[in-house]
Amino acid sequence: MQAKRWGRIINISSIIAFIGTDHEAHYGASKAAVVGLTKSLALELAPYNITVNAIAPGLIDTDMTAGATPEEEKKRSLELIPLGRIGQPTDIAYAAVFLASDRASFITGQTLNVNGGEAMF
Repeated sequence: MQAKRWGRIINISSIIAFIGTDHEAHYGASKAAVVGLTKSLALELAPYNITVNAIAPGLIDTDMTAGATPEEEKKRSLELIPLGRIGQPTDIAYAAVFLASDRASFITGQTLNVNGGEAMF
């Protein structure tokens, strides 16, 4: 990317980086670190026309959440999502396609929160 003087890096963080969670401090810390890494790399790579951004999903309907998230917790989470639904993997994919496109060429060092409005910051 540096040699070509163009590129897109898209990291995956989590809503947990911003709101935390109980009994999973290691997960929240690692996802917060992804946000910091994104900002630092964005500064470092900007002279090469390489953008670096992150996506922070909220609750997404995946194998990971299906097996690890009890139904009671999903119901409670759903009440906190203003759009009233659990996200789909395509919601994250569309965000990544946007960040990889030329339409996002002036966006770097940012975290795109894809969470149905669960955490507005």
